[in-house]
Amino acid sequence: MKVMHLKDYPVEIPFEQYRIAFRKEKQVSMKVERKYHKETKDSRVQRKVIGQVVPLFPGKMYPNEKFFSLMVSNSVQEKIRDAFLRR
Repeated sequence: MKVMHLKDYPVEIPFEQYRIAFRKEKQVSMKVERKYHKETKDSRVQRKVIGQVVPLFPGKMYPNEKFFSLMVSNSVQEKIRDAFLRR
């Protein structure tokens, strides 16, 4: 399954509000929850990829569908967001 990114409207990476991690220096992922495993007696972080890093602008990312479902309040205009999600 190919993931679509909103490449027309880069947004700020939400470092202050959420626990953000980078995968392969290209993907931005956000901590969703932490689960405890009884067998291994440790906890593991569940993360979701919410966007792709903009190479020319540090601190910016191109959001994907998960960004809009996990972060209801964001800086993207409703008209742009709805057009992107309809694609």
